[in-house]
Amino acid sequence: MRNHFATSAREADAWAFQPFEARDHVASRFYRPVLFYHWTGNIKWAQAARDVLDFFNSVYEGQYPLSDYELESWFRAWDMIEEAPVFTPEELALTAGRMVETAYAMRKYGASSGTRIGNRHTSVGSIGLWATADWMRRSFPDNADVQKAATEWQQGLREYFTTAATDFRDDRDSTESVDSIMVFYRWCLETGHAEYFTSGHARQALQYCLTYHDSLGYTCGIDGYAEAVPGNLTMRYGLGQPLGALAFVEDRREVRWLREHFPPGRSNSGWYWPLYWGIGCYTPRPDAPVTDGPPPHLVGLSAMPVGGRTYGMVETGTASLAPGVSATMPPREQAIDKLCFREGFSPEHQYLLLQGFQGCQIGTVDANTIPRCTERGKIWLFQHSDQIGHYYRNGLLVSNGLNTEPLQTGCRLDAAAQLVDGFCMSSTTLADYHGTDWQRAIFWEPGEWFLVMDRATAREPGYYSALSTWRTPVYGTWTDGRLLTTTQDDVSFHIHSSHPVDATAQAEAQDGAARPFVLRERKSGKLTAGDVIDFHNLLSTTDAGTPPRWEPVKLTDSAVVVRDAQGNATLLGIGGPGTTQPEGIEADGGMYALSPVDVCVAGVRRLAIDGHVLFDYAEPLTAWIDLQDGQIAPGHTGRALCDASLSWRLPDMLLAEMGKADVAVCKAVKEPIRAIIESASISTGDGVQPTDAAAGTLRVAWESDQLGRKGRPVGGLKVSAEGVASEMLYQAVDGLIPTSNGGLAWDAGVPAEFEVLWPQTEAVAELRLHMGVAAPTSRPNLAEPLTAERDVQLVWSSDGFRQDRREQTVTADREVYLHNPNKGYIFPHKYLLVPVGDVQASGVRISIPRLEGEAKLFLTEVEVLGPERGPLETHQLLVRDIDGDGSPEIIVSSGHGLLSVLDNTGTLLWQKRFKGRTTRVVAGDLTGDGRQEIVLGTLENLVHAFTADGEELWTTSFIGLREASNSKYCTNGEVAHTVGIWEPTPGTRRIIVGHYWYASLLDETGTVLKSMAFGGRHRRVFERTADVDGDGLQDAFMSYDMPWQGRTAIATLLKGDEVAQARVSVPNGIAYVGELLKGEGIRAALGTQEGFGVYDLENNARVWEYVGGRPLSAGIIHDADDDGAPEFYVGGRDGFVSAFSIETGEPLGSHLIGEAVNDVTAVGLGADSIFLVATGTGLRAYDARWQPLGSLPGVHVDIEPAGDRVAAVTGDGRLQMVTMP
Repeated sequence: MRNHFATSAREADAWAFQPFEARDHVASRFYRPVLFYHWTGNIKWAQAARDVLDFFNSVYEGQYPLSDYELESWFRAWDMIEEAPVFTPEELALTAGRMVETAYAMRKYGASSGTRIGNRHTSVGSIGLWATADWMRRSFPDNADVQKAATEWQQGLREYFTTAATDFRDDRDSTESVDSIMVFYRWCLETGHAEYFTSGHARQALQYCLTYHDSLGYTCGIDGYAEAVPGNLTMRYGLGQPLGALAFVEDRREVRWLREHFPPGRSNSGWYWPLYWGIGCYTPRPDAPVTDGPPPHLVGLSAMPVGGRTYGMVETGTASLAPGVSATMPPREQAIDKLCFREGFSPEHQYLLLQGFQGCQIGTVDANTIPRCTERGKIWLFQHSDQIGHYYRNGLLVSNGLNTEPLQTGCRLDAAAQLVDGFCMSSTTLADYHGTDWQRAIFWEPGEWFLVMDRATAREPGYYSALSTWRTPVYGTWTDGRLLTTTQDDVSFHIHSSHPVDATAQAEAQDGAARPFVLRERKSGKLTAGDVIDFHNLLSTTDAGTPPRWEPVKLTDSAVVVRDAQGNATLLGIGGPGTTQPEGIEADGGMYALSPVDVCVAGVRRLAIDGHVLFDYAEPLTAWIDLQDGQIAPGHTGRALCDASLSWRLPDMLLAEMGKADVAVCKAVKEPIRAIIESASISTGDGVQPTDAAAGTLRVAWESDQLGRKGRPVGGLKVSAEGVASEMLYQAVDGLIPTSNGGLAWDAGVPAEFEVLWPQTEAVAELRLHMGVAAPTSRPNLAEPLTAERDVQLVWSSDGFRQDRREQTVTADREVYLHNPNKGYIFPHKYLLVPVGDVQASGVRISIPRLEGEAKLFLTEVEVLGPERGPLETHQLLVRDIDGDGSPEIIVSSGHGLLSVLDNTGTLLWQKRFKGRTTRVVAGDLTGDGRQEIVLGTLENLVHAFTADGEELWTTSFIGLREASNSKYCTNGEVAHTVGIWEPTPGTRRIIVGHYWYASLLDETGTVLKSMAFGGRHRRVFERTADVDGDGLQDAFMSYDMPWQGRTAIATLLKGDEVAQARVSVPNGIAYVGELLKGEGIRAALGTQEGFGVYDLENNARVWEYVGGRPLSAGIIHDADDDGAPEFYVGGRDGFVSAFSIETGEPLGSHLIGEAVNDVTAVGLGADSIFLVATGTGLRAYDARWQPLGSLPGVHVDIEPAGDRVAAVTGDGRLQMVTMP
């Protein structure tokens, strides 16, 4: 180990001995040189550590500013260097006193007696406090108070860690658990708690860590926190510490193989340096024996059971559960944490993970979903979402229009098998899932395909919708109503339905770590109890441009044939009550795979084919049967797979163990199986879609096409989405490439290279290449850096691309050429090339080195920290009488930087164009003249104000806000995400601007009165105001969310000059509905993507709330029943519009639209109400009882009442004024 550090120290000399002021003032700058000094004895390292400590002692008074992540490192480092001959007695005394102050202040991070096992913050903080107490006890032996405190702390910590050793991980199902597991390993070994290892829990913990990483070595994306940070799609945890510990303690050869061959095993955790204790750096001796491959039980199908302590916490109600999740669990023996299908540990090998457990201590709701699928060195399916619910996962979203009942905490393992021929299958059920039981069966032919069969069986009659979601990292094409194909490099991935199905396939908004391209298959209709909605999808890969080799064909909702062109075929099915078997098949429970050669079964008691009983047992059979000679070989069951996580060994499968089946029967069933397989044919699709028999077509009074078109770049340049040439040149406008902040962004549909052209003699001091839709400082998400040729260097770093800062002259004959080595493997589909400073680019040439078939290049404008608009993805629509003439004007702010104002006849009054995308637009009287001004924000960090006649009142810039506020949290806080106008007192007008982590107050002239650091992304300012605290001032309200935290809040603006922190915790995301309610008290109705409810702002409490059940997309507050109290109407991506009582939250009913709702509004009151619903196929009108009145075809994205008519914006950028029937 000393040699290891000596080598590292030599390499780090340049870093360590530069002046301290040139480096960041963070705690890690202290303990890193300490480690090098400790292991090398080089006094210069001790001096470097002293310089850092001297800085902290001179700048901070009292405790050191440490986080729980840094606590252990700081104290262990001081313990290592305290006696180095570089400190004066005064420095030693000062530092010791500060260390004690820090210890008492940081006590809050450590666990105490009775503390449940929590998460990374509990575990890492506890190991830090353990090290702190240990140092205090040794450093102050004669101080009774210090000794008492340290002893009490360690007593609670010992109980905490001893409890941890009774299970294999903490409560969190996330990367946080990986941190905690490393802490458990270290503490147990340091303190002699060998039971963690002898019980097998240490092995289970390590298997959890390994299962959590795909075959490329990246984490699987379940975590809605760290893994949902933009850029973390290829996040990797260092597993060297637990692998090293287990290899050392148990002398396991197969673990040493993982240390050498699996990328995460070759490094330690990235959160901190766990190297104070030698086992963190354990390296086997060169002659230590190593197996020829990984642990056998980890290859094939492996299973992780739900930990006993975790199960008990949920069962007894002591676990903290996510919104929308109940304490109901499957039986203990069937409670599954994860199922992992792994061909091996090479990047080329297949990997698919099924999530079985949800909602315990973390906000994810994802049971029965597939977080990750990799094959042939590529990520094909991913999750990485910070949103709650199955809509944002690779799974099935079932809705009954209400979804108000909480879900079970986990899915039930019904059957699982790993058989002697390598074939694997599993069946899991999420019971009582929004009125259905959702069964997901997975069949796996290693090296070939996965078949995923989803069946949602209605438990009671009613209307249902179901969405089968598949999230891929790159663009794909949907053909024949059955096949999605997406390509990376020289590999194509196919998602192939067994029958034609209604579906959409499109890139969706940024979600967590990346912007996904999503296939959503949908079915909906009226079901009786026992009816089934089914989806069957085959996952496979081929060489790029090659059609899938295998094809799935539906026989019934419970049976599918998978076949190739050479005649190879297998019949796959699910047995048991409620299933529909092909004619001639009788299967009592479980799963089966039938071919004319052999039969595979998992959990089947009786199997008969064409009247021939192959077997009939009292207990379920899991086995492989050879139809040639009747040989039966038992397979590994789900229970055996779970048990193997403790023993790290599967029982041997002996061919002779069960003898033989009746050979005559085996021969008799071969031909019937062949006949059933050959009878399979492609159906015409199924799934009842509701049809609203509209009375007629809605009439368009007038239409305007002067709003600009979706996808048009700034400057009016045209972008062709199809028929592209192999080379295209895009000229710059005003020296800027046509995107929102001077760069080029394109989607990775095909491999692409590009050149950037400048005028002759233009000096380029810096060139930045960014990737992603987050701020430029966010971590790009590529497995390898992009490279630059012709002397322009881009250096890969942990926090982005560093720039080549050498000044150079770019001339017409010396163009900068940058090459993308990943050729289309792009996360999250966005590149941004930005010349820095005053450089004026003249154009961009796009080259496509390979065009095959209908390959397309998708060009879009870049969104840097843009708002997630949902149904407002293209436009924002307002209808206001801004000029005071009694007739409303229509205001449309397009997403691509165009503000248009039209009168009530469709005449364009005026129009303004901006370089960057616009965000929120509002209207209000700023000048007190009775006319309203228009205020809007942009992604260019500007807020503009215009008069009703289109004259610019003022423009306020927020560039530099982050630096001025000196916030370490904000990456691009200047962007104006939302704006609002209100009057705290009559005649006093204020404008609120919500940024990313900031809020600013402006007066009516645009002067910034105050900018405040503020934890959250601001989303929406409520139009109505109220006096919350009785001081006579009207207070304005603004919703915001906490990124990656799973909750949001309502912020209150007090006295017109201050912003108070969160008042009420509410569902996360964009506020589609945000209104103060009339009546007694001050209540707010709020609806976001993840939930909705009513909140008491005077008492900071929820009145009622529903979270996590439906992906909301629209909502209104409207009284349609003439009772004087409005109802809360919410529309969702699940295809329903539902009504709830404002007072109690009681569900009042729902209506199945049958497709995603983009927006909903209403005109009229009471029984005369007319509801309008905008969808991807049309605008629909309904009466107060939700009977259809009429429709208007076309994609409609935003609608707003305009008197007795409705203004509507279409997906292609037209504005329509629609007359009611």
